[in-house]
Amino acid sequence: MEQSEGLKEFSKKLKETREANGIDLSQVFEITRIDKKFLQALEEGDFDVMPEVYIKAFIKEYAEAIGLNGEETLKEYNMIKQGPLEENNIDTEQETDNLSSGTQQKQFIDSSVNEEDQLTGNKNQFQDKRVLTGIIILFILAAIIYFAFLKNDSTEIIKETPYTEIISKQDSTVKKNVKTSVENKTETVTGNKVNGSKLLLVVQGIDTSWVRISADGKLKGEFVIYPGIKKEFPAENNFNLLIGNSAGVELILNGKKLDFYKRKGRVRNLFITENGVKYIRLKKKTSNGK
Repeated sequence: MEQSEGLKEFSKKLKETREANGIDLSQVFEITRIDKKFLQALEEGDFDVMPEVYIKAFIKEYAEAIGLNGEETLKEYNMIKQGPLEENNIDTEQETDNLSSGTQQKQFIDSSVNEEDQLTGNKNQFQDKRVLTGIIILFILAAIIYFAFLKNDSTEIIKETPYTEIISKQDSTVKKNVKTSVENKTETVTGNKVNGSKLLLVVQGIDTSWVRISADGKLKGEFVIYPGIKKEFPAENNFNLLIGNSAGVELILNGKKLDFYKRKGRVRNLFITENGVKYIRLKKKTSNGK
């Protein structure tokens, strides 16, 4: 099965499990705080909506929200992504076995012919030498075939690059490209004048992270922030942030850096006022809605 078909089946199974447990997308959103459009993308097999590292974080959160084991579900996704390489390895091994079997069959047939010639009782010295010469030639040919083809194929080792190393290289390339073009760039998102607002929150990227922010109960933005990017948001009373990679951002409120628990790849839901940071933790709902 091709990788794309495998991912479609994977997504279909997630959706069927959710429906079988009587959980709708709104409930999953309330548990994970992952936007519905990303939840729908997971169930439709559309895994290109954002960088791979966030897709994996969302798959784990989604799986746990519908009653599955997050780690096991993520392992299944990784196995599907690695599937084509494993199938190529199997095909290579089968081709090597077939070539080896064909050579052994040829050697067996040639050996049988030689034995039949010897049993004819022909004691002519010239014919004996011819048979001996033929055996030597066959031996040499067999040795050439073995060292030229079979030995090289049997000792060939196909090394698979771990998916974590691939993600790390891709993320490093993105960071490098973004840094050269947007280093020290600051974006200000305002609905009112900054100077006239009571609170000013600066969201600064130190690693790649997805962020959704609301100010005074109104959605102000949903974006992916990269290292070197700063975004400013004014408010009168409070902010609500949903961060896909909590270790990827720094928060500065009215010029003072805010301390909060950070962990790479971990989703955090924060409520911020002039008094500091509060963590919003939502209890997971069971299938009967309690």
